[in-house]
Amino acid sequence: EGNLPAGTVFSLEGPLGPNVAVSSTASFTGGNDISVPAPSKMDYERLRQQLLATLQDQADADLAVSMGSGEQMLAGTIKLDQVLEESLLPEVGSPGDRLRLSLRAEFSGYSISVADLNQLAEITLDANLPAGQRAVPASLTIESTRQPKILTSGRIEWQVTASRKIIPDLPRQDLQKA
Repeated sequence: EGNLPAGTVFSLEGPLGPNVAVSSTASFTGGNDISVPAPSKMDYERLRQQLLATLQDQADADLAVSMGSGEQMLAGTIKLDQVLEESLLPEVGSPGDRLRLSLRAEFSGYSISVADLNQLAEITLDANLPAGQRAVPASLTIESTRQPKILTSGRIEWQVTASRKIIPDLPRQDLQKA
């Protein structure tokens, strides 16, 4: 409880500790133990997971901004490659009422060329174009219907819906008669 008899010798921690000692001439009474918080391994792990999630969201936003207009990020493909630096303060089990965790991490993600995706969609739609119809220029729309999945082979699989407007393809001589 912190009560000590007269003549108790105290030593200091740190570099001066071996060279300095203090003794009390009177007893200490009325003392009590003070609980001081100390972060646990679980506290740091929880903080680490939160920080990595925040960094991943930031990496996703940064990669999307840094891409040119001709590329599109594939949603859900951002992943942590490696943690480059990690420091925590105070150490696990050491007293402290604040946790400090610093991370420097590397993330990667996948993107696709918008022109390639549009070309693939147009080829597929052209293959299924009904006879006597033609596509309306600039009417192509593409929408992801499932989040991309990274396969163990390293390939990416996802589903998109592509659509466009079509109109009858009238022969030129029919148009001239009108």
